[in-house]
Amino acid sequence: MTWSATLWIGVLLGLAATSSPARGQATATDAAGDLGTTVHEHALASGTAATSAGDEPVSLPQAAEWTQREPGNASAWVALGNAQRVLAQPGDAVTAYQRALQIDAKRVDAWVNLGMTHDQLKQPEQAVAAYRQGLRLNLDVPVAWYNLGNTLRDLGRHAQAIGAYRQVLRLDPQHSNAWNNLGLALAGLKHYPDAIAAYQQAVQIEPRFARAWAGLALAQGAAGQQAEMIASYRKLRSLDAVLSDMVFDTLIDPP
Repeated sequence: MTWSATLWIGVLLGLAATSSPARGQATATDAAGDLGTTVHEHALASGTAATSAGDEPVSLPQAAEWTQREPGNASAWVALGNAQRVLAQPGDAVTAYQRALQIDAKRVDAWVNLGMTHDQLKQPEQAVAAYRQGLRLNLDVPVAWYNLGNTLRDLGRHAQAIGAYRQVLRLDPQHSNAWNNLGLALAGLKHYPDAIAAYQQAVQIEPRFARAWAGLALAQGAAGQQAEMIASYRKLRSLDAVLSDMVFDTLIDPP
């Protein structure tokens, strides 16, 4: 087994974790930082977007009409950007969020959703800048820290990603995806004992979290904990045959 093979699978698992349902993986919904739960792959099929916590969804035509009626209303432009983003119109969404921020530069939701849109456009540095701007305004926004951590980890900036995930967990200690992705970032720095501890937290919170069991097995294997790795592999096998085959091929019977 080579470390590069282990890391490759670990990164793959982490990418899968970023699109699975989890609290905190959402769009920002109002200037105070209260966040609605919008899972990326589900929202893309929806065609609606929430404008503030508890509000009825606003469709793209409704949002467009709102901006025409009230062009100086930042909330209208945020609603338009949200609707465009979930309809896979990220370029237009960037323009809408930027218009909102021209009106009110302190809109945390606009900064965070602008960051998510830059991620959609494969513009990670711009995404990082937008998330950080939102966090300068409000440090207590879990989704901004979580998305920032994911983007930093994708850039290979594991130490910075670790700091972002720890901020998520300060705010939401039960965020299983943040524990999982913290484990990935720690493993990326070869901090295996800490990675193992993070994965163990993830599976304690969500016992059927297959990706976390896979990451745990990989970290245990890299740390030389063979008996523990076998136990984690067996648990994974009962949950996800595909991931367990990947772990088997990498750690137990490498080609």
